Amino acid sequence: MNASSQKELITLVTNTDTVITLARNLVGKSKWKQRAPIEDFPNHLDCSGLTMWVFAQIGIFLPRDPAGQFEYCRQHGRMIEVDDLSVGDLLFVDSPCSKKREVIGHVCLMVASDTLVCATRSELGRGIIEIPLYQVLKTRRLCGIGRLIFHPK
Repeated sequence: MNASSQKELITLVTNTDTVITLARNLVGKSKWKQRAPIEDFPNHLDCSGLTMWVFAQIGIFLPRDPAGQFEYCRQHGRMIEVDDLSVGDLLFVDSPCSKKREVIGHVCLMVASDTLVCATRSELGRGIIEIPLYQVLKTRRLCGIGRLIFHPK
């Protein structure tokens, strides 16, 4: 491995670890607040505020809403299949509040191979929580998965 590849790998691991650590540190501490203003971050967050704040800490500036973050991933990252899920990926699902099931209404962050962190006040739970992936997919329709932190092959 050359010096450039080593530096890229160190940056990747550092960024992934930072995102996961920051998200997990919010679990049970920050409060859920719908459309929380940016100046309230990270004390009060909704789902997209959580992902927006965590990624901003590593220099990736996401839009404020789940649909905007989905489009950002399509334009600046990569959309992946569920079989390729990895830590740091963003999972986009519908919202139980929406009458249209195809509408992206919620975003979560993968923090392990089978768990994610999200900010919610729904059937999934209350507050900033870490929950199993299957629990989200049991009640929500998957709209897509975005990757902004790339892993070496």
